[in-house]
Amino acid sequence: MKRNIHLRWQFPHPPETIWKYLTNPELLSQWTEIKSFEPVVGFEFTQKQSAKPKRGWDGMMYHKVLEVVPNEKLSYSFKAGPEKGVITLDTVVTWRLKPNGTGTTLELEHSGFEGLKNVMTSFIMELGWKNHIIKKLKTALK
Repeated sequence: MKRNIHLRWQFPHPPETIWKYLTNPELLSQWTEIKSFEPVVGFEFTQKQSAKPKRGWDGMMYHKVLEVVPNEKLSYSFKAGPEKGVITLDTVVTWRLKPNGTGTTLELEHSGFEGLKNVMTSFIMELGWKNHIIKKLKTALK
């Protein structure tokens, strides 16, 4: 059992502006829990949220930048698990930016959800991307 998340939004800003909010630590921290970031392949960073022990998650997310194409594409690993050193979710987040004449089309692919538990997690994460994260980005861009 496998599943990927595919989402798309339109922004009235040029790709360069959206890119800054995806890669500049000061701007990124306005809409995510990411405190340290460098758009450099191999850079590792973490995020922390409230733990959900009953769901097998300690609240930590581990990331490593995999691909950087300025103003076009950013990809990083997204790993998590029930405790430090134990990874049960191993996925990849890819942001794509495309100019659309009036601004930017921002596409998100969160891929690699495998197995029943992780596929179920993907539905929860999709709601988070759609109902919380992107709304925070839109607010930060105002």
